[in-house]
Order: sequence, then C-alpha cells, then structure tokens
Amino acid sequence: MNGTAELFKLLDIQLSDNLSVLIGLIIVLLFVAVLYGLVLLVCRFLNRWTGNTRFHVLKLIPQFKLFRQIGFVLLSFIFGMLSIIMLPEGKIASFCLILSSLGILFFILMAFFAILNIALRWCYLKRWGRDLPLSGIFQTIKLISAIVIGLLMVSTVFDQSPVYMLSGLGVITSVLLLVFKEPLLGLVAGIQLSANRTLKEGDWMEMPSHLVDGNVENIGLTTIKVMNWDNTSTIVPTSALLSNPFKNWRSMQESGGRRIKRAFYVDTESVRFLTQEEKQSYIERFPFLKDPFEIHLGDLSNLSAFRYFMTDYLNKHPMISDKFTRMIRMLPIEAKGIPVEVYCFTRTIEWVVYESIQSSIMEFVYASLDMFDLSAYQSLGGSLNKTSIEV
Repeated sequence: MNGTAELFKLLDIQLSDNLSVLIGLIIVLLFVAVLYGLVLLVCRFLNRWTGNTRFHVLKLIPQFKLFRQIGFVLLSFIFGMLSIIMLPEGKIASFCLILSSLGILFFILMAFFAILNIALRWCYLKRWGRDLPLSGIFQTIKLISAIVIGLLMVSTVFDQSPVYMLSGLGVITSVLLLVFKEPLLGLVAGIQLSANRTLKEGDWMEMPSHLVDGNVENIGLTTIKVMNWDNTSTIVPTSALLSNPFKNWRSMQESGGRRIKRAFYVDTESVRFLTQEEKQSYIERFPFLKDPFEIHLGDLSNLSAFRYFMTDYLNKHPMISDKFTRMIRMLPIEAKGIPVEVYCFTRTIEWVVYESIQSSIMEFVYASLDMFDLSAYQSLGGSLNKTSIEV
C-alpha cells in the first residue's frame, strides 16, 4: 500500500515512485519522533505516579525503566504499521518491517529483563528471598530468554521459520556446550545451593583454596563475589563450590555465640602436687574451689587447681554464654610444654567485642598462672634469657 501517493493524489499532485518513497519515509520518521516524545512524557508521568505509591514493588518500576521499554515496544509496532500504510511495497518497506520486528523483539526482551529485575529486588526484601541464591536462577532465565529472542531475530532477518533455524543447532551443539560450559555448571551449582540452602548472600564464607574469607555479596550464574575482610574482592566460579570444600559461618551468626578456642602452654617443670597446707590456703582464698578439691580423685596438682579456678571464672563471666560448652582442658603434651585450652562461646558475634572478650580472658589466664606457681612456656628470650645471662 502506498498511502503517501494516495494522499497526494487527493491533492491532485502526482509523485514519482522514488519521491513517494522519500516523502513517505519522512512522514513515518516524523510521526515516530512525535510519538517518541509522547512516550517519554507518559513514562515520566507514570514513573512519578508509581514513585509516590505506598506499594514498594511499584516503586521499583522507575528504577528499571519498565514503562519505557513497554513504550518502545508500542513505538516499534507503530513504526511497522506506518511503514505498511505509507510506503509502497519494495525493499525500503521490507527493510522497515524487519527493523520494526527486530525492535519489537528486542524491547520485549528488555521489558522482560526489567520485570525479572523488579521481581528479584522484591524477593530480596523478603527473608526467604535473601536465603536463596535467586540471582543465579534469574540470570539463567535471562540467558534462556535471550537465546529464544535471538533465535527469533535471526529467523526474522533471514525470513526463515524458527523451527528451521532450530534444526541447524544440532550441528553446533558441541560448540554451544563449550561456550556455555560455565553457565551450565553454574546453573547446576545454583540449584544445589538453593535446594540445600548451603550458601546465600550475606553469609560469611571461608574457602582457603581460593583465598576467600569474607561476606558473600552476590551469587550469580557463573561467579560468586565475596568481599574479604581486608576489603579486597574475590570472584569465585559458582561451579567451584561443587568440587572444593568451603566453610559457612552462618550457623555461628544465627546462634548468637562465637567460639573461643585458644590454647596456652604451661612449662612442665612448674607443675607439681599441692600440699595440704597449700590446698587449705587456696580454699580460704577462693572458697569456690572447696567442692572441686573434695571430689578430685587422687593427688591434686597446681595445674588441676588452676583449671578449676579458670572453669569457675568462665562460668561466672558475664559475656560467656551458658547455652554452649565451657571448659578448660588439657591437650596432648608437646615439645613446647603442656597445652591447656580455653574452650567457650561468647554471648555476642560482633567481631570487635568478641576479640576484646577473648583477649581479656587470655590476659587473665597469664596473670593468674603465678598465683598457682605455674609458668607459661617461653622460648629463649625475655626473662628466661635474662636468667641464663645472670647465671
């Protein structure tokens, strides 16, 4: 149909074919330009309206420009219809129709991406959404939709049925598998992470094989971004989580208590049995030692007395949790002396507070050793080195 020639014929003006095509193309482009400005004005109004609504999901629409993408779909459709009406059949009209079809497909894909982004952001506002690796799942959906739209666009350009285009994919299947190897492995890993709830964004993750120790910022289709404690970022392939061990500290964070597991070494030469007078002296000084002293089997050493003393200290410490195990235990002897371990859990998981509690406990340990005539192991240096020099 040549609407331009018909329009000028009503005005008793005869146009040549080339001039009719040129004028028709100018009319189409001018009309589309006017509609483009109108689409922007309508989108601005709708974005302002949704931005002031009380529904949070609607407030996300302007951020991802959903209305604009939908407007461009309509604009591409109108461009195609105007090309059919105003231009005569020929290469120019066919080219404009192809551009219209490609624009419709492309902006439909962009609008679908915007909807997915809005849905993903809304899911992150929910607790259950933060517990699932949805980013990788949504990226998989985007990848599949992009392949489908890309296939339709290619079939449009070559004027072939999409089924015909699909029939040729068997020849390049091996190439596609090679190209999409990481996305496919990432998809499998993402499904396992989602099903087992092994890892989610915000978790503290430790993976020595990839030098990872920090918070998970993003779980994508092919990679996981981790912000390490030294403020460096590490990108880990999602598929690596299937073949490499990693530690997730989420249970510790959810429990509300963080473990202290710190050992100190006691010099073996300072360990000895206590006399009855020393036992009585300790009981008079620390009455809480009476019961453990009485139930102790066999001879009582100063190291045992110190362990009972420290156990009571942990039991009464206001920042040590009583929901978890608390103990002072001996480990197998080593060349450096007798390792004695402080094992307990704090009432807080805040890093700075945790380190302060741990430090204060260990300082109390070293300061209290002398009350029981015990000495901490120390290599040549310090007071030990001074003693050897004086001798």
